[in-house]
Amino acid sequence: SALDEACDWLFAELAVGPLDREKIVEAAEAEGISGRSLERAKGKLRVRSKRTAEGDRIRYMWELPPSPPTQTVGVVGVVGGELQ
Repeated sequence: SALDEACDWLFAELAVGPLDREKIVEAAEAEGISGRSLERAKGKLRVRSKRTAEGDRIRYMWELPPSPPTQTVGVVGVVGGELQ
């Protein structure tokens, strides 16, 4: 579907790090992804939008949400016949 394609494309673009929203929109249009599909993909992927200011110019940077922390399981071993 158009949404799946937009999600795949947006994920790949943002996997390298935050990008300027304007550049993302331009690149998406060049790939044939509609603005509506891009916005829906942004929501589905829970992309974050951060406002930054450079002089008089305000930009919005899009980035993927942080990955959930991986759960580690402790290891119990036996050393010298005693449970450690």
